[in-house]
Amino acid sequence: MRPRVGAPVTFLEGGRGIDQNGDGIIENNEGINAAASRSIIRDRDGQRQTVADLMQLVRVIEVGVDADGNGVADLDPSRIYYLGQSLGGIYGTTFLAVEPDVHVGALNVAGGLGGSNRYSPIFRVE
Repeated sequence: MRPRVGAPVTFLEGGRGIDQNGDGIIENNEGINAAASRSIIRDRDGQRQTVADLMQLVRVIEVGVDADGNGVADLDPSRIYYLGQSLGGIYGTTFLAVEPDVHVGALNVAGGLGGSNRYSPIFRVE
């Protein structure tokens, strides 16, 4: 049975987030940032996985997405654009460099490139 318009949709899986510190709560960065003793790499692997996820989303759109269930693809694969704000701008840099089917992108306040966050005392995990 398809949900009616406006009805809530529940996803049983929590995505890539995991309870890294064992407190029973999946917080914002649990699943993107590395846990101790590998915290020096911070979100490097999470960013790489996000780029792979975005590339897979492009492939899904290219084969056709029928959002309203009428049997017709609703998204135009020739008009896939990317807008990245802050962290989205950081991994958007890599995404736009390696994804040939996204021709337009805007990256806004993509700070921290080159690992500067890793070296800042503010961002170090103690």
